[in-house]
Amino acid sequence: MDKSTLKVVVVNGSQMLRTIIRDSLKKTGFGPMKSSENGETGLRLAAADPPHLIIADYSLADMTGLELLEKVRQNPRLAETAFILISSEPEQCRVALAAEHRVSAYIVKPFSNQTLIEKVNRVLERTLTPSHGLTAYRSANRLVREGKVDEALAQYRQALGATQYAMAAVYYRIGQVLETCNRTDEAETNYLSAVRRSNRYVEAFDALGDLADRRGSHHAAVEYLGQSTKISPLNAARQLKYGESLLAAGDYSGAEKAYRASLDLDPMQKTYLLNRMGIAMWRQKRLREAKDCFLQALDTAREEKETIHYNLAQCLIDLDDRSSARHHLEKALEHKEDFPEARVLLSKLGPA
Repeated sequence: MDKSTLKVVVVNGSQMLRTIIRDSLKKTGFGPMKSSENGETGLRLAAADPPHLIIADYSLADMTGLELLEKVRQNPRLAETAFILISSEPEQCRVALAAEHRVSAYIVKPFSNQTLIEKVNRVLERTLTPSHGLTAYRSANRLVREGKVDEALAQYRQALGATQYAMAAVYYRIGQVLETCNRTDEAETNYLSAVRRSNRYVEAFDALGDLADRRGSHHAAVEYLGQSTKISPLNAARQLKYGESLLAAGDYSGAEKAYRASLDLDPMQKTYLLNRMGIAMWRQKRLREAKDCFLQALDTAREEKETIHYNLAQCLIDLDDRSSARHHLEKALEHKEDFPEARVLLSKLGPA
């Protein structure tokens, strides 16, 4: 491996750390490197001339290093680029979240030059001199992106036969392809194979939860999504999905807790989550708290207000405030005239 020919992009808001990383790598034979203090510029540098390695800090001025990693993985030219994430957070939940986005290595600050060099060498060796199984796996991923499903499945099966490397990931990918072909039973078998080989493979637990929910097996979905949420709790979308499964399974207190966790992680979904939390509280007969939640949801809502008005009306009926309930049902019908549930409930209330 001729390090002098390898292209490296360093993304770090600290000029001192950028210099330390560059100097450390140059001393071991690396050539000139590109660097940036923010994620957007770093992404542009990488996209313009795809590097062999990106080393990024978790805390950047314009985005997190995790968001940068996600953008890198979404770019077909950079999808297989080695990516090392540096963070001051050693918690396993943060490491798990980075692993979900296919980080190549994770370094916790403060770190020594030796640790940095060892991680870089290990990552580049695995990336630049892949085993036959890893080569087949990457080829299959490319074929999936190109829509060549049958060829992708053949390559994934080659990967399984060639190596023990990341077998859980291969089984998961096979399951994903089979799902797109509506072969859900076979997909489920492969997801189960994935979690048997790695009981921390969150994507496979998620996929099993999704399948169970679609089949109406909400208690099974709760079990699977509970596993993935326990392993990697910092994913807002997963917490929301877990909340929906808990609500469908009748665990209203658990659903409320999951919705709150999702809201803490992603305040952009505030309206939807407040409405769902209101439903969970209403089902627990915590009527005044539910009413407050629905009113907060209405204050932030820009669309689909009719659903919140309808939910609030049901809560108000239970609070024996029929006049206010009638008002909100009328509001629901103003927003959506074709809303039979609201019209039926309004007729049951009778005239004002």
